Amino acid sequence: HPLAIAAARKLAAVHLHRGEFEALTLALEPLVEKARSVLGPKHPDTLGIENYLARGYQKTQRLEEAEALYRHVIAAQAEALSKEHPQAVMAIQSLGQVLEARGDLAAAEESFLDAAERF
Repeated sequence: HPLAIAAARKLAAVHLHRGEFEALTLALEPLVEKARSVLGPKHPDTLGIENYLARGYQKTQRLEEAEALYRHVIAAQAEALSKEHPQAVMAIQSLGQVLEARGDLAAAEESFLDAAERF
């Protein structure tokens, strides 16, 4: 049910804000498929859940998974949200952080410049 998905997302946000990144990923990995199925793959709440999961991957050094998921979220947000929407810009900035951590400084710079322009 959409309300159950929303409640689970709010619980995941508590894990995020507490810095409990393992718990965050454990809570969100099964929730992503439910959100895609119930809400749709481009629903803002689904994209928010995927973005939180990418953050969990980033914070637990699962950088390849974080990069792939951020790229997916950014592409979907390009269709679902405005170019300057704060969630869309934050995903681009987060992708830049992942790219920087992976040592791809040229791509990281490109993401940061894109985010700065959109902000």
